[in-house]
Amino acid sequence: MKANGKSGQSDGGALRRHGWVIRAVGAGRLWAVWSIMMVAAAALLRFQFLQGLGMNAPYITFYPAVVIAALYGGLRAGFLTLTLSAAVGIYFWVEPVHTFTVRESVDWLLLVTFLTTTALISFVTEAMHRARARAHAAMECEAAALAQREADERLRFALEQSQMGEWDLDLADHTVLRTLKHDQIFGYESLLPEWTYERFLEHVLPEDRAEVDRRFRAASATQSNWNIECRIRRKDGALRWIWATGGHQRDATGQAQRMAGIVQDITERKRTEESLRRTNRALRMISECNQALMRATNEADLLRAICRITVEHGGYRMAWVGFAEHNEAKSVRPVAQAGFEAGYLDTVNITWADTERGRGPTGAAIRTGQPVIARDMSSDPAYGPWRAAAIQRGYASSATLPLTSGKRAFGALMVYAGEPDVFNAEEVALLTELAGDLAYGITALRTRAEHEQAEATLRASEEEFHSLAEAMPQIVWVTQPDGANIYFNQQWVDYTGLTLEESSGHGWNIPFHPDDKLRASDAWQQATATSGTYALECRLRRADGAYRWWLIRGVPLRDAEGRILKWFGTCTDIEDIKRTEAALRQKAEALRASNDELEQFNRAMIGRELRMIELKQEINELRCSLGEPPRHETEQLPLKEQANG
Repeated sequence: MKANGKSGQSDGGALRRHGWVIRAVGAGRLWAVWSIMMVAAAALLRFQFLQGLGMNAPYITFYPAVVIAALYGGLRAGFLTLTLSAAVGIYFWVEPVHTFTVRESVDWLLLVTFLTTTALISFVTEAMHRARARAHAAMECEAAALAQREADERLRFALEQSQMGEWDLDLADHTVLRTLKHDQIFGYESLLPEWTYERFLEHVLPEDRAEVDRRFRAASATQSNWNIECRIRRKDGALRWIWATGGHQRDATGQAQRMAGIVQDITERKRTEESLRRTNRALRMISECNQALMRATNEADLLRAICRITVEHGGYRMAWVGFAEHNEAKSVRPVAQAGFEAGYLDTVNITWADTERGRGPTGAAIRTGQPVIARDMSSDPAYGPWRAAAIQRGYASSATLPLTSGKRAFGALMVYAGEPDVFNAEEVALLTELAGDLAYGITALRTRAEHEQAEATLRASEEEFHSLAEAMPQIVWVTQPDGANIYFNQQWVDYTGLTLEESSGHGWNIPFHPDDKLRASDAWQQATATSGTYALECRLRRADGAYRWWLIRGVPLRDAEGRILKWFGTCTDIEDIKRTEAALRQKAEALRASNDELEQFNRAMIGRELRMIELKQEINELRCSLGEPPRHETEQLPLKEQANG
């Protein structure tokens, strides 16, 4: 209505800016000045251009002045203009001039004619003004009425589009006049013959009825506006939210006789608001859970924190986390919970096997890796084994989100609400995101724990290695795959006199004998090219400048794919062995020379003895040929055979 009033004012202002109404906003306020200006202009015109008339027609230029003044200045301006025009005409163009005396009857006739005519013109002009003003007023009234009708139509259209019903309550007998939409909101297809405030209260839910009646009676007592949102039960049994508002209509004495207002079905708005509230709670829950994930240092504390935040910030009745056991029964082990649990988890006996107790939401979520939503536990067949215990604890709906690592679900997050059909698509998406973050957090904590355990094991192994390396009488070294040194034990420092900093990287080749450096480099290249064992005998300079022989051996440490990670090796002092070998070689040479001399002597002696045996045999053969008996024994003949052999 306010908008319509403003529109009417705007239309009237547009009318007043046109036509004859200009006199009311322009010259009408300065009608005296306007009259004087018209008289002055008419006199100036008479002086400048009509001097040839002499004393004839003294008022000829003042007729238009009066018409214009009356036209734009109104009746008062017209009469003032004709009065001033008569005076100016008498003073300048009626004998005797420069006086206000009229002597001749002709002059009196001209004056009376002028005054009568201009007065008539002024009256006619004023009548025209008033007629136009009445016409304009009628137009404005018609425009206002049209605007009011348009406003009413717009209001009715708005009420229809917004699904609002109108009502008008008699405060004396509580009967109500209303529109069809009003009754349709309460579930009636057609307008009822009668409607009362008491009938309205019958539709209000019992838990809301007392507050609605209290606020209505308070508004009636104070004659203030009534505004309330409540739940009603429609004729068909459907539960709906409505918004009702009304204001009092007072009589001439100021007493309120009626209350009129509107009623609107706001169920969808309430659902949207509730959905937004749940989404906002879920977002706050996700934010708090992310904070918990970032602060978590161990898995048990993280799981308890996530369940607690889910209940406190998400507004749910209970939440718990279960892990899938890989035992024969494929049981689900509860590991954390928060909210109203009351021993529920001690009785669930859930499995993720494809059995009756494994086909519930938890088992199905773990087997399939997909969220499972139970919108109403009282009728969901999957909740058969647990329905009684769940309803007893006030659970009405649930969302079960799998916890996955890779493509395998290792557990599930279960969230229970106290109302049915709570989990909409947005909420399920946020809870799925939470489950994904939780699964990632669990995996990260386990990976971190494994890493820390591996690091602890590695540190222990390194400490054992260092202890063993320092206890060994040999030089122990470790290099990177490219040969850059990363470790020497104290034996290296004591022998070479080099610090560990000087020996790091490729500083290990400093003490090598110049003649051995090329051989050492070739041996290293061969070992790295073939990934074989590095072995070399070379001379290393001692801290006092002396060189000693060392046996250097190294073996590679490979990863699972065969890549070399490090080289481990030792340097063994073989100087004494080298000297012993040299001495042994000298002794062997001396023995070989003695053996050669003895062999030559033996050959000479054996040759002479063999010759004597041969001579004796020849003598015996000769004596035998002469018939004499042998003189010499021949037992030594095998020596000849031995010599020949």
